[in-house]
Amino acid sequence: MQHASIIILFYIISGWTSSLPSQSAAPTSRQVIEQFIESLPQSSARFAPEQLAFVQARWQQLAPDSAPPTFIPEMLSLLEPRFRTGLDAFSNHEYSLAIRLLTPLVCSDDPYLSAHAAAILAQAALEQSQLAQAQWILQFALQPERDPNHYTLLADQLWFMYGYVAAQRGDTTTAQSALQYFLEHFPEAESKLRDTARLLLDQPPLSRRDLSGVVDQMDQAYTRLDHGEINLDTQTHQYQALLLLEDLIRQAKDQEQQSQQNSSSGAGSQAQQTPTSPARQSTTPTGAAGPTQLHSAPNARPGEVWGQMPPQEREKIMQSLQQSFPVHYRELIEQYYEQLSKEE
Repeated sequence: MQHASIIILFYIISGWTSSLPSQSAAPTSRQVIEQFIESLPQSSARFAPEQLAFVQARWQQLAPDSAPPTFIPEMLSLLEPRFRTGLDAFSNHEYSLAIRLLTPLVCSDDPYLSAHAAAILAQAALEQSQLAQAQWILQFALQPERDPNHYTLLADQLWFMYGYVAAQRGDTTTAQSALQYFLEHFPEAESKLRDTARLLLDQPPLSRRDLSGVVDQMDQAYTRLDHGEINLDTQTHQYQALLLLEDLIRQAKDQEQQSQQNSSSGAGSQAQQTPTSPARQSTTPTGAAGPTQLHSAPNARPGEVWGQMPPQEREKIMQSLQQSFPVHYRELIEQYYEQLSKEE
């Protein structure tokens, strides 16, 4: 696991993730599954003939126009015991164990295994509030040479989580780019995810510099709690995070009040000026909002921080993400072994 983490970190430090990953044109859902099926004979040394035959049979049983997003991860759970063990841990809410089991698979030479391990691993990290690790995994998975559009039907979730995590960490530029990409390229994604993406884009951002201190303190506190360190040092990190967040809230409130005062002042001065003839060209008063500013989101309410979601909304998001994860893979494994016993 440590070796895998070092490889992922190398990708990031080397600058390969310094900008938003660019992606090529995505194939259709059927094409992704067909390419997955075609790639299996090339891995015949890894898989038993019975496994390959079972996967082929399951594919042929699908309707001609069907391409369920759970098909590939379900087949991977049959073909790859390590993936199945990690998926079991995730399904049983053993997120720390899932993270430990799935991290090495993200660096697999098999792009299908890598992409699906990244999707589940990123959500496990989110469930544990390990935002930094989730962002690293997603950056790695979305590299152009690992373009998930060609290897998974969960690419929409990867892009959404990338923008969502960036928003939670205060990385405004990355969050906006990723969420805009998500909305533009995945019009059929889960409606809850698309609604959340629009909500995040509509919220006025605080700078990454402003939020980085809060994120760092919370990350340190969570790491200590995860290791069972419930002591004064842990409480100090939590307290420092609260103090920083309260200061940001106060600043946001002051900025809103200043903006309202400026707006009132501008409206009063305009009312005193009565034009004697219509203007030949529409003009914007100095200091007033231009077209782009008028179209932007309203000012944040006091206490509202961009990217911070209420717990109940966060839970709905996590449930939406899980809807595309395989839920019947255990039944599929049982069917496979039952078929093997019949053939014997």
